[in-house]
Amino acid sequence: MICVLSLTRLLAGLNDAQRLAVGSHEGPMLVVAGAGSRKMRALTNRGAHLIGEHGADPSNPCGDLHQ
Repeated sequence: MICVLSLTRLLAGLNDAQRLAVGSHEGPMLVVAGAGSRKMRALTNRGAHLIGEHGADPSNPCGDLHQ
């Protein structure tokens, strides 16, 4: 069972740039930010938003993180 949070809850506690990343749903996105900038939180929240609101298939990866 998948529990998807509302976009309002996914955006809570994020800064403007992170909110933009989470709320975006058109095509791929590149996020470049320094250590400790909470990239992982923004990207996982974006994945939840894509699955819950835009029908992305949760069995297929919708993100990739490289250090």
